[in-house]
Amino acid sequence: MIKKSLSTIGLILFIINVILILFFINGVDLVPDQVVFPIWIGGSILGLVLTILGKKGLLRVIGITGNLLFLCLVIIFPVIIAPFLFSGP
Repeated sequence: MIKKSLSTIGLILFIINVILILFFINGVDLVPDQVVFPIWIGGSILGLVLTILGKKGLLRVIGITGNLLFLCLVIIFPVIIAPFLFSGP
């Protein structure tokens, strides 16, 4: 019972992160700008760990995939790819 709830909590954290990024893109500030990236990264890492510890099944697959994709979106694009795209010649 506890393992299934861990997968559910991980999936809920992923959904909360998606809602926060949609609000951020549309200009709605639910949290201050200084803490939005740490919340996204911390929520994704916590959701990923909880989902990995959870029960095997569809919730686990969706939680792991969603949190990993979100981490890639939040970390890899701004830190690694964006400087190459937006730097001057």
